[in-house]
Amino acid sequence: MREAITLSFSKDLAKTIKKIAKKKGLSVSGLVKEAIQKYLLLEEFETLRAKTLAETEPKYGVLTDEDVFKIVS
Repeated sequence: MREAITLSFSKDLAKTIKKIAKKKGLSVSGLVKEAIQKYLLLEEFETLRAKTLAETEPKYGVLTDEDVFKIVS
């Protein structure tokens, strides 16, 4: 089921959104939908990463990708 949501943007931002949508061959709605989906995925990733780090750092001292590399090398 779809639900309509109304958004307001500054004139400059709206102009940029329209320009990028045209360049990508998307509607403004499609571009905004794509951007929000990417943002939500990034937020989910960052939440999971923070949770994982909170669990692994005390046990293994893992904070970065380099720490993981040192463990598996």
